[in-house]
Order: sequence, then structure tokens, then C-alpha cells
Amino acid sequence: MCGIIGVYGDKKTSLTIQKGLFAVQHRGQDFYGLTCTNGENYSPMDNAIKKVGLVDIATPIILDGHAGIGHVRYSTQGHNNEKNAQPHSAKIYENLIWLASNGDVTNAKALRKELIENGIPIETENDAEIIVKFIAWHYTKTNDLITAIHQAMEKIHGAFSAVLLTKDALYAFRDLYGFRPLEMGIRPDGAVMFASETVALDVCDFIFEKELAPGEIIKINQNGIKYFPFLNNSNPLSQCHFELVYFSHPDAMVFGIPVKLFRRKLGEGLARLNLEQSQKITQGNNMYRNCFVAPIPDSSNAIAQGFANYPICPLPFELMITRSHYVGRTFIQPGILRDLDVDLKFTFNPYLYRGKIVILIDDTIVRGNTVKKIVSRTREICQVDEVHIRISDPPIRYACHFGIDLHEKEKKELIASIMGVEEICQFIGANSLIYNTIENLQATIRECGGNPQDFCYACLNGEYKCPLPDYQEAT
Repeated sequence: MCGIIGVYGDKKTSLTIQKGLFAVQHRGQDFYGLTCTNGENYSPMDNAIKKVGLVDIATPIILDGHAGIGHVRYSTQGHNNEKNAQPHSAKIYENLIWLASNGDVTNAKALRKELIENGIPIETENDAEIIVKFIAWHYTKTNDLITAIHQAMEKIHGAFSAVLLTKDALYAFRDLYGFRPLEMGIRPDGAVMFASETVALDVCDFIFEKELAPGEIIKINQNGIKYFPFLNNSNPLSQCHFELVYFSHPDAMVFGIPVKLFRRKLGEGLARLNLEQSQKITQGNNMYRNCFVAPIPDSSNAIAQGFANYPICPLPFELMITRSHYVGRTFIQPGILRDLDVDLKFTFNPYLYRGKIVILIDDTIVRGNTVKKIVSRTREICQVDEVHIRISDPPIRYACHFGIDLHEKEKKELIASIMGVEEICQFIGANSLIYNTIENLQATIRECGGNPQDFCYACLNGEYKCPLPDYQEAT
């Protein structure tokens, strides 16, 4: 999971890209990068700006050009260093093209080998470099960039929503499975933006136009906007359900579904399941005694609101835990930093909840260490009598190879792959633990206007819709 931005026709392109990257900062916090073109030359000259850490919006990057692309990096392929930061470039004859991508390529090893055997050097560990060089290589055979991108799509497996910049044009395209979102917006002055989420369009005053279809290419140059669908795409639509549950900004619309609405409905379904399964903390008529609902912020806030407002059994909603926004998302931090970040990230109110029962809502449990520490601190600092954990996503038992840092099942890091629910409950120190079900998750997608069959649940059920040659076992 990363964040990408592409802009065409803006008088202050580099500033708009920075602003857009800032809006999707939650999708990647390791590095950010951008490059622009004025139609004749790139700015900086045949290079890209790449900086470590968060987007520094207070320090504008002024580049020459009316078009450009940008990227915020979350490391899933390759080491976390500047060499692997995007955008990446490839040479077509004497001209460079630049690309920024969101996702993971699942046959990168074979593609890398094929490129090297044909005399095309690979300088990084990042699969985005493979994509752009594969496209450039196919261009030398076809002399048509649209054809080259489509041919590359047929050979590249996995997830890749991308923006590609030439000196005189901007291209945007999405893999044949549609794993990751890619949104298009148009401003009243005619400028166009592509972004990983609609929240970037909103922040930069672009009006949502459409979400790119799987396999679709959109080209923009001085002659206008042209759309190139991928005809006869037989691959199953595999939109990542985790985008709705966790990744995306609550104010975004992803896969045609408003994220905040989805999460509230997800919370309602979880509350209904909770009433069916939990008898330990009910008192008469399914009313809870001395009990309140609190989210583990921030992505669970709307879920907890839906849970607390469930009409059959409404409960008080409290922000017992406050998240510091000076610390990034714990889930996407490298492992060695996660424990430290939990200490710095959350503060707990020690004054209002002594002797009460709390139902803590979170979106998922991946490794278990974060929620374990939160449960412990809730008991120690808030002095509550009981802590009950409710999780809006079903147990994650399988690896994800499409843009999430979940390659580690073989390393025994996915707790639900090695423990049952009761064991996990004991490990995290909760009084009770209830996960949502896939059936409830799919029902929520349907309720919000989506088709559950169009989503990927491989991390939940091990059913991968895309070939995984780099990972011989789906684990």
C-alpha cells in the first residue's frame, strides 16, 4: 500500500502534488518523491525529488512544469531506503519516462530475470522499477506507449495502480484485477488529477470524475483526455476489502463506497453479532450495566460509533483513548518500531472510567502485540473492571501479496494463523474477544451498494484470485 498522485494542466503542479501527497500520507510514511515536466524538460532535470519521512508541506518544492507525478512510500518490496523510493524511471531510446505505483507485483522475480537477460539493468529492489522498464522495453517493440502498457499488463501479475509521466503526457492505469483504487478528478479550470483516494481530490479542489476500471488507461496531453479500456478482460475483479476496513481515509470514497458509511454499517453488524454471541456482559433485556464503547483510534472511530448506536442496544460512546498525530500508523511501521510507537502513539484517560466495563473496538488484529499493550494500559491507567475486544474484520490467517506488509505467515507473525480465538483472547489479556465474520463483512459491502464477489478476502480465507509465482505456497 502506497499513495500516488498525478497532475496535468496545473499552473502550480509541484505544489498541488505535495498537497495531494499530504492528503494520502496515511498510505505511506517512509519516503515521498515527485517529478514534473514542462513539455520539453523534466524538473529537476532528468531526475526526481526524493525525501525521507513525512511530506513537509510547510517547505514547498517549486518545480517547473504543468504535469507531474508523486508518491508516498510504504515499504513492502525491498529495503526501506532512498534507492527504493519512487518515482522510478526507464529510458526509451534517449528519453526518460517516470512511474509511481501502488501495490505489489507477484511475479517480479521472473520479470526481473527476463529484463536482465535482455540487457536491461535493474538498479533497485522495488517492483515499480520493473513495471516502468517492462513498459519501456515493450515500447521499443511497438513504438506505441498505450500498446506497450497493455502488453505489460498481460504479463505482470498482482496489484499495480500507477501514474506514468513522459515529457509531453500523463498516463494513469490500473491492473487487470483492480486490487487497489485509482481515482480521477477534474477541476473547473480543466486541470486533471489522479489519486489513490478521493480525499486528495477534495483537498485540492478537484471534482470526482470516475474510478479507473481494471486494465483501463487514461492519457492526457495537449490534445485532451483519451480513454483506453482493456477489452475482453477475463480476470476476476479483486478489490481489496481492507481498503474499506482500515487503509482508506474515512472521508474517502473507495470502489464506489463511502468509507465512513461502510465503517458505521460494519459497526452495526458487529454489534448485532455481539448480542448473538456474548452473554457474559449482558444484564436483562440485552442492556449493559455500567458499560461503554470506545474505539482504538483512528480507523475504528466510525466502526465504534456504528456499534454504540445500534438501535436494539444503544450504548454510551466514549473517546477513552487519544491518538497522537505526531506518530504514524503503527501497522505500517517496520517491526522494530511498533512497540515504541504504541507507547508514544496513545494516551489514556485515567479519571472517568474507573470501575466500568469497556467494549474496545478495533478494525483488525494482525500480530496481537499492539492490542495486548492497549488492553494492559487500559486496565492499569483507566482502572476499568473489564475489557472486551470486538474486531470488525474476520481473523487474518493468510499472507497478502498485493500491497500489504503481511508476507510473514511463514514467520509465525499472523497471530490468527497459529492461535484460536480463546488463545488470542488470553494472549492479549481481554475478558472476551469476538471477531466479525466474512458473511457479515460481505453483507455490509452489499448494504453499501457494492458486490461482495468483486472483493479480495485472501488474507481471511486463503482464496487468491491472482497467480503467485513468487510465493509458491499461498501462505
